[in-house]
Amino acid sequence: MKTSDLEVLIREYDDVYLVGEGINLSLLARVSESSEKRDLFLVSENPYSESEAAVLNIYKLLKDSEYNQIRNLYGTYEFSDNFHLLSSDDKNYGCIMNLVKTGILSEEEAYKAMLGLRA
Repeated sequence: MKTSDLEVLIREYDDVYLVGEGINLSLLARVSESSEKRDLFLVSENPYSESEAAVLNIYKLLKDSEYNQIRNLYGTYEFSDNFHLLSSDDKNYGCIMNLVKTGILSEEEAYKAMLGLRA
């Protein structure tokens, strides 16, 4: 995926989410249904399959190379307030999924927070 393609997606959708490892797609789909926003989920093909990603209303399955390219770009600089990383595999900085692991938030509360929805 070219950077210009990503820029078009960011303009076309209210929010674009890069979905990495450790996210419960079924719960994310259920939580996102209550959103009035038009959200796009860019889902890594590793570890997710097409059938797993299909539970999301609007999604695009990415090859590993595309996912890693976008992930690296995301880590380089903040290029949009409408682009978000959903992953529990990042060990370099605090992650909302750590609040789930420690029992402070339920998984559903975490997904609502990540999507900017009220609990």
